[in-house]
Amino acid sequence: MKTFQEYNMMDSQLNDELIMHMLDYREYLPLQSYLQSSSTMTPHLKLLTQLGDAILHCDIETVNPLAESLDILHLTHISRLKQRAYFYYQGMQLNFLRHEYGDYFRALSPFLVDVLRLIIERHIIPQLNEFMIPIVKENAEENRIYRGLQWKQSRVEQSNNIINQTFKKYYGERFNYDHYVSSSHLVKIIEDHSKDQKLKQLIANVRHVEKYVRNIAAHEVVYVDNAFVTQRSGLTLNDVQLCVQELMHNADLTDQAVINILTEINQRILQALKMNDNN
Repeated sequence: MKTFQEYNMMDSQLNDELIMHMLDYREYLPLQSYLQSSSTMTPHLKLLTQLGDAILHCDIETVNPLAESLDILHLTHISRLKQRAYFYYQGMQLNFLRHEYGDYFRALSPFLVDVLRLIIERHIIPQLNEFMIPIVKENAEENRIYRGLQWKQSRVEQSNNIINQTFKKYYGERFNYDHYVSSSHLVKIIEDHSKDQKLKQLIANVRHVEKYVRNIAAHEVVYVDNAFVTQRSGLTLNDVQLCVQELMHNADLTDQAVINILTEINQRILQALKMNDNN
């Protein structure tokens, strides 16, 4: 029969294993609830778990004040567009880790639009943002809501610029400016005006995956596994993952402190828990 001390040691070991499991799989809200129920929660731990969860949900309005209060300033010293891409990438990596491949591919299109914008700004048109306009319209409840980005017709047609050239080539004089900015538009700009053949092939591969894997996964109930992806795209899941990582590199999304932010948060949580135990 086990002694009381042995049972306490077993409980402690299970507690540690459970916490590590939640950290490994970025389960910040369940961890927060668990720490509160075990009377282990502190204000500092609450901030850390809230920050981890906000990053995974790309909640930038919450991330920035939390990061400042925790003195994690490398999260706030980058553009809003880069923040979105970095944080969305974190969510996709978690989907991949958990084998949530349907969610992984459904996330591909919004991620791709932001990353392609960054690639174009870096390699082709630094002032790309000038050619876009955010659209705000009233919904059925007469609330003004953000609907997305559209191409700014007056700026595009102002001169014989790169974007105007591309639109005329593919759409003639009939480009529909009511359409929202899409990966298809951005891919055409890169295809026409980048001299980097390796980059163009990489983007063509990812666009192919978006067209034949993401689109069906986003609009129908399907089971997504490696066989499904390979049959439809010719690429394996690991191939796609490597393509996503190469896109990050080409968009200059290479700050390892930002890429590894969830690992840093986990380490800070473990340090805070250790300090609690010592006290």
